[in-house]
Amino acid sequence: LFGEELMANLGSIHFRTEYFLVDVPNASYVTTANTLVPMGTAVYPGWYVQASYFLTGESQPYDRRFGLPDRPKPLTNYFCVRTDKGVESGWGLWELAVRYSSVDFTHNPIPPANVSPAPSGGAAVGSLNQLTVGLNWWLNSSMKVQWNYVHANRDVFVPARRGGVDEFGMRFHADF
Repeated sequence: LFGEELMANLGSIHFRTEYFLVDVPNASYVTTANTLVPMGTAVYPGWYVQASYFLTGESQPYDRRFGLPDRPKPLTNYFCVRTDKGVESGWGLWELAVRYSSVDFTHNPIPPANVSPAPSGGAAVGSLNQLTVGLNWWLNSSMKVQWNYVHANRDVFVPARRGGVDEFGMRFHADF
């Protein structure tokens, strides 16, 4: 596995991109009869680029010890309480994000034409491209709610299939 990642912060805007290359020696195809056909070394390249904007004014922290982005910390945690002054609340952190990713499964040895039964997929299956648009609501630095819309487009060779899928997901994430 080889990978390179670049990140940049410009105030409340955060950019990130990564390229990766996965090298699989001694890969095999699985035929429709569930037998393995050796095909040599398979290589899977992929990449993504993403940008996010903190709507509530925060910026993406960076942990220099590990060389990774740290979890963002809201300027004000989410809360809603009734006090003698009325209802008081904090917004938490709101983040809008967009990401495009691609992985290519076509740079692989092709199985011999005389393989019988034919391969049912295996390593050289095609490519997958995705566009994701998301809204993240950080209640505090350990809990968030995520809403994502994903448009995925695949191009599969065996069996010959191509097309897109649109999906919407919601997730509650707690990390302590």
